[in-house]
Amino acid sequence: MNLRRAVAMCAASCALLPLIPASASAARLDENEIDTGLGVTLHERPGDPKKVTAIVGAKPHLRTADDTFEVVPGYFDVAVAPKGHRVAGLPENPKGRYDSVAIIDAAAQQTTTVRTSKLPFRTTIAYWSASGSKLALTVEKTDGKKWVPVGFATADVRAKAAKVVLLKGLSKDAVFQWTPDGRHLMSSYRDGVRFHRPDGKVVRTLPGVGSDIGGETAFSPSGKLLGTFCPARYYESLCTWDLATGKLRNRVDIAVEGSYGWWDDKHLLAAVKGGSGYQMVVVDLKGNVVRTVADISSSAWKKDEVYLSYTDAD
Repeated sequence: MNLRRAVAMCAASCALLPLIPASASAARLDENEIDTGLGVTLHERPGDPKKVTAIVGAKPHLRTADDTFEVVPGYFDVAVAPKGHRVAGLPENPKGRYDSVAIIDAAAQQTTTVRTSKLPFRTTIAYWSASGSKLALTVEKTDGKKWVPVGFATADVRAKAAKVVLLKGLSKDAVFQWTPDGRHLMSSYRDGVRFHRPDGKVVRTLPGVGSDIGGETAFSPSGKLLGTFCPARYYESLCTWDLATGKLRNRVDIAVEGSYGWWDDKHLLAAVKGGSGYQMVVVDLKGNVVRTVADISSSAWKKDEVYLSYTDAD
């Protein structure tokens, strides 16, 4: 499975919910419809806080200046930095004794390769810090036929260097990403989440909040809220929590196929069944669908396992 898509997929507890169809809003005159040619049609408007900058499916594709999506050869995954000034690429076939991450600067037409973990350890799923100055990657190794997380790597763009930290006792679904202030890394841990310093030391654990949602970050744009797939004790699919206090703020009552992060501080992005296949919708924190922002064909969703990367529009 597409690794980034796997992180976005709804936990097993969400699958028990009855389907609540998305109520697509009528098209507006100022809405721009973009057929990506990948089984995905985007519905964009001026002033949108987010837009799709990459689509990762059978192959990763990056958005160009003329709103087409071009394949990025040689990589199995890409991640666009905030403001879109850099792209992280994970190579399909690492060369030599080490895995690596490529930092692609389109404006400067320059690609820098940063060495990460020593093979056979692999680095997967790149998450940018809010500043776009560093990356967090999950380090994995094979355990029979499956890859399991064994730590994380942090890569500094300016220093062109990375550091690997191996850890014990990680959850099998642990994936590391930066906190909003860029000081710590967070991952799922048992029935909640855990925070580490860049040297690996545990600084905080929030038990019982569920696993973090997918998308480019599980944190709201303001950095005040954390989004999760609700723990089993709740009926709803998605939950938000006050990051400072760890207290529950919202239980988002909508049946979702997956969660794709935040639209703004008051809305989430979610994939649902709808239209002629699937749809990406903007949902408020009560579970009301306020807008459909993409239509996804059944083939693209099921066969190609497409993942839509939403990053800052400006």
